[in-house]
Amino acid sequence: WNARTFWNYSDAPDVLFAGDPITEHLQAVEGPYRVMNLQVYPSTNAEGAVLMAYGIPELLGHHGNELHAFDQLTGGPGPDWTNLPFFGRGDLKLLDLYGARYVIGPSTWTDTLPGFTLVLGNVATAGGISANLFERAEDIPFARIVPAALKLPEEQVVATFTDPRFPVDRVVVVDSTYPDEPPGLSAIPDSVPSSVTVTEWRPGHMRLEINPAAPQDAFVVIGENWYFEWQATVDGQAVTPIRGNGAVLTVPVSAGAREIELTFESDAYRTGKGITLASLLLVAIGLAAPVAVRRRKRG
Repeated sequence: WNARTFWNYSDAPDVLFAGDPITEHLQAVEGPYRVMNLQVYPSTNAEGAVLMAYGIPELLGHHGNELHAFDQLTGGPGPDWTNLPFFGRGDLKLLDLYGARYVIGPSTWTDTLPGFTLVLGNVATAGGISANLFERAEDIPFARIVPAALKLPEEQVVATFTDPRFPVDRVVVVDSTYPDEPPGLSAIPDSVPSSVTVTEWRPGHMRLEINPAAPQDAFVVIGENWYFEWQATVDGQAVTPIRGNGAVLTVPVSAGAREIELTFESDAYRTGKGITLASLLLVAIGLAAPVAVRRRKRG
C-alpha cells in the first residue's frame, strides 16, 4: 500500500506506458541532453524512472539511488532539491551544467518559464496528466572548456558553485583531492574561444572534440557525474578525470588538445558478472549430474 504514492497502477501497462506527443518528441531529439521531469512521469513523484523506459535521460535520480555527490550539489534528494530551479532557490546554472535542455511540467502549473520556450502545451500524457514541454531558449552545450580551476576545501565547493555570481563558463571548482595546485586567480579569466562537441555518446563511452584546439591548458567540464571508474584519454594519452563543481566529470587538457575519449570500466561489475556466470554453471552442473547418474544406472 505504501508504494502507491510512487506508482500509477493499471491493468493495461501497454496503455499506461504507451507513447504520447511529449515522449515521441523527445525520442526524436539527438543526444546528449537531459530532461527535468516535474511530477508528470509518474504523476506523484518527481524522482520517477518512467522516462527510462522510453530511452529518455532524466536529470533527477532513479528513486533516490543517485550518487551522494549529486545530492549534495543539487540540494537533494527530493522533494527538496533546494539548489535546483522550480524546487528551491537555484537558478538555471545546474540545468546548464548537466545539459538539461527540456522541462516537463503539469499544464496546470504554468505555461511560461524564464529562459525556456513552450514546445508542446496542454498535452495528454500516457500517465493521464495534461502536461507542457519546454525547451531552453539558448543552446546549452553538454560539455564546455573553461580556462581556470579554483581549489577549495570540499565543504566549500557546493556553496561556491551555487553562488549566483559564480562564472560557470570560465572557472571550475575542485576540492582538496585534486592532486595539482592550479594557478591562483586574481581575476576571472576570459572564456576559452573553443567549443566542445560530443561526437559519440552511448552508455559507458563518450568521444568529444575541441574545436579549435585548446589554446591553453584548461579543463573540459562534461554534463555527466564523476565516478572513480571513468577513464579518459586526451589525444590518445591517458589522463585521470577529476570531480569538478562538486559532482561532475571533468578532464584536464593541455594546450593543443583536440580529442577526448571517455570509457566507464567497472572492476566490481566484471567481478560480479564472473561470479554470477560461475554460479549459474555450478547450478547447471548440479541439475544435470543427477540426471546423468540415473541414466548410467538404468544403462
